[in-house]
Amino acid sequence: MKGTLKLAYDAKDDLDPPWRIDETIFVKELDVGYVHTFKKGAPSAWAEAQGCTHSLCFMLHSLGARLLKTVAYIAVDEDAEGNAVWEKWRVRTPSYFSN
Repeated sequence: MKGTLKLAYDAKDDLDPPWRIDETIFVKELDVGYVHTFKKGAPSAWAEAQGCTHSLCFMLHSLGARLLKTVAYIAVDEDAEGNAVWEKWRVRTPSYFSN
């Protein structure tokens, strides 16, 4: 059912991992240790034109991002020519999060 939380024991196989809820992906930033929320799809047409495939979600807004297996590129700013300024984060998608 769309919109329901999938717990570790509900996961059917590797195509349905427990850290995904629908199109939401939880990743841990390795250098700082924070867990961040990404969603599939760019947050705006400009971000999509810059090559963003995901949105890094915050409380009231989101940033464009390219989320790969072990690294995330975050569009943190815009330069004078209108191109994205990228910040690189080392990330991982753990099967569980410890407190």
